[in-house]
Amino acid sequence: MNKDRGLPSLDVLVTGADERQGLAVIRALGSQGLKVCAAGLHKRNLGSLSRYTKAYHQYPPPLTDKQKFSEAILEAVKAYNIPVVIPVVESTVIALDEYRKIFAPHTLLAIPPSDSLEYALDKKKTYELAESLGITIPRTCSPVSVSEATDFVKQTGFPIILKPRAIGSYSRVAGAFDFKIRYIKDSASFEKAMIEFEQHGSFPMLQEYCPGVGVPQSTLCAKGKIIGIYQHRRGRDYPLTGGVASVVVSEKIDPQLLNWTEKLLGAMQWDGIAQVEYRVDQKTGKKVLFEINGRIWAPVSAAIKWGLNYPYALYEYIKDGVDTPMPDSYPLERRTRYLRGDLIALEGHLLGWTRDSVVPLPGKGRILWEILKDFRPGVQSDVGSWTDPTPSIYEYITLILRYSYRSVYHLLRIPYRMIKRKR
Repeated sequence: MNKDRGLPSLDVLVTGADERQGLAVIRALGSQGLKVCAAGLHKRNLGSLSRYTKAYHQYPPPLTDKQKFSEAILEAVKAYNIPVVIPVVESTVIALDEYRKIFAPHTLLAIPPSDSLEYALDKKKTYELAESLGITIPRTCSPVSVSEATDFVKQTGFPIILKPRAIGSYSRVAGAFDFKIRYIKDSASFEKAMIEFEQHGSFPMLQEYCPGVGVPQSTLCAKGKIIGIYQHRRGRDYPLTGGVASVVVSEKIDPQLLNWTEKLLGAMQWDGIAQVEYRVDQKTGKKVLFEINGRIWAPVSAAIKWGLNYPYALYEYIKDGVDTPMPDSYPLERRTRYLRGDLIALEGHLLGWTRDSVVPLPGKGRILWEILKDFRPGVQSDVGSWTDPTPSIYEYITLILRYSYRSVYHLLRIPYRMIKRKR
């Protein structure tokens, strides 16, 4: 009990309560008897409604005001005597890393040292390290001029990928962009992009497009040594052209990818949670490093449902230094689906937002069938939980309201579009 404020003492604070992974972490910790303070951007969200949330704390946007965000988290830490803070969203990891000194006397942050974190947050450093370790990466360029970018494209050919080196709030990397990834299919779109970036004053990274399936290996490390790892593949993304996984499928650990993951995280002296993602071409067998996520991954609830409680193992490691190895077996070919992501993917495809895909996508009817098929028994729900139903009910109600409104909106626009075409 915090005698000064009359508030109960809590065990852990979790950021990102607005997100599905924040909810998953809250449930994973609360199910082990921990008293959780959930923290998020909005007054009401998935995590705030969980029965495992003993207190809720709203914070300012970490992307635009890292200092006020950090001060808000510190206020909650002091109010509830919280010994461990687990940031879930990348923007909250970055903010806490930058202001970690103010937390040192009061709590432990579940993030690795800044120098290790930089290898995950700065993609240029990620690829340079991987290449030095003999790990296959896509051909990559960090141009400083249009001519340098043009030379790279002449050597590589289309399609290519554009990636920012880091998200805009990461102050160690100059030049912020408001996109995560863009695909360039031809010279016309390339020239248009170069004009945009030249006016911007900086350029994103350019990378060859490597076809295949996303295959992440999700880990818990103790000073560079892996003490827990599992593997899944992406079954479907939202948007369908590539983004965040809406369906994941558990699979056996690939020995070659495991070797690469051990090399990378060992060289980084990684301490805590990380996900190393690869792109695997199932036709040719080619494998390349895609990226490293130095935070809790979005579909972490799938691992928890498979009996791998990574959030609780992370808590024990950070608080008490307990590095007991995680289970090395889990059910294979188990499918987990994030319904909101699937609906976003379907909506975008039906409305033609995926026309610029660099690879042919299945037809609209085929995608609709694939999404409907995943309502079958045996496919787990990312957000659903019989033991903690309120967030699930909230999620489904908001989805019904969202798509009822959007359906009416698109139906009302049909006459307008017909009139416009006649003109």
